[in-house]
Amino acid sequence: MQGRYFLCYLSMGLFVVFSMVENKILRAFVLWSVIRLLFTLSDDGISAINYIFMGVLVYQVMVNKFKKYGLEKALNCVCVLALLQTAMMYMQSFGYWLFIMPIGGGIDVFHNIIFKGSAACPGFMGNPNMAGAFLALCLPAFFRKKWCFIAPIIVWGLCSGNNLGGLIPAIIIYFMYVYFMRRDKKVLILTGIIAPLLAWRTIKMILSQNLSQLTALNSLSLADPSTLISTLGRKVFGIRWLIWSDVWHNIIPHHPIIGIGLGTFKKVYLNLAGIETKGGYQTHNDYLQVLVELGRIGLIICLGFVVCIYIKGLKFYKIDKNVLIALCGLSAGMINMIVNFPMHNNIGIFILMWAAMIEAQKKEGVKN
Repeated sequence: MQGRYFLCYLSMGLFVVFSMVENKILRAFVLWSVIRLLFTLSDDGISAINYIFMGVLVYQVMVNKFKKYGLEKALNCVCVLALLQTAMMYMQSFGYWLFIMPIGGGIDVFHNIIFKGSAACPGFMGNPNMAGAFLALCLPAFFRKKWCFIAPIIVWGLCSGNNLGGLIPAIIIYFMYVYFMRRDKKVLILTGIIAPLLAWRTIKMILSQNLSQLTALNSLSLADPSTLISTLGRKVFGIRWLIWSDVWHNIIPHHPIIGIGLGTFKKVYLNLAGIETKGGYQTHNDYLQVLVELGRIGLIICLGFVVCIYIKGLKFYKIDKNVLIALCGLSAGMINMIVNFPMHNNIGIFILMWAAMIEAQKKEGVKN
């Protein structure tokens, strides 16, 4: 009986998605996810399909709202959220934890009013990785008149987060914006303020965290590139590299086309790879997560959606500079997905938001 109810739920979810969501690629992704779930019916898969249903529906709602009301108000809201996040990180850097406090490796919300202690500064996020990703995603919203001079505050938050997963995307999207808007005087002002701060902090982190480890590579011979790459990966990415290597060599070759099934990575990884490591419940790479669970078919569908959004954005960024801002924000999310899993937490909604802004502008451009 429960199986029948679940099938009815999936049918209703597909009906709602196909009736509301206009993007055919997103429809295909949802359909493929449901098909792969039916062959496993794992608890994590059921949770994943719920998030997928909600994500694509929220995406379509945002597209409709941006089409109706424009992008300026949404971008202003993003700036306010980023400033609140940075303010919280600033207080935490002095040991003042308002409403939240560090417990172990995570955050227990509303556990205590004020807690003084020394820990990383995640702000309102669950950990510093999420904090860095959030600020990197929000940074492009400050590349606008009246907001650009506040951007160094967000850069300070990125620097204090001690997270390369936020700093490197921020640097890349910043120079991406400068390249497309290099004739704008405002860009020259931004270059003089933001670029040195981001570059200084990134270089300092790389030198302090990895230089002492990378000196060990001097003893390796360049005649064996595979060993050199493997050693370099372990030194730079740590536990992430071990998970990626296990997944690439031990799991994907057995299910290359259709994947192991939605939401089954944790169980299959522990059983097939035979290695239980901290963080093994996720691949810490959203592209790899899609590839291992939904196979090449699922990954091609996802990348097809992203490529189409970029093509639409590049067509219309000259009409509306906010589209270029959205492209930069989307790029920050795509880069962060290489070393983290933002689409598996609340950061993913901001990645979908940037994509929705581009999708809405595309429709307005065609209409006009």
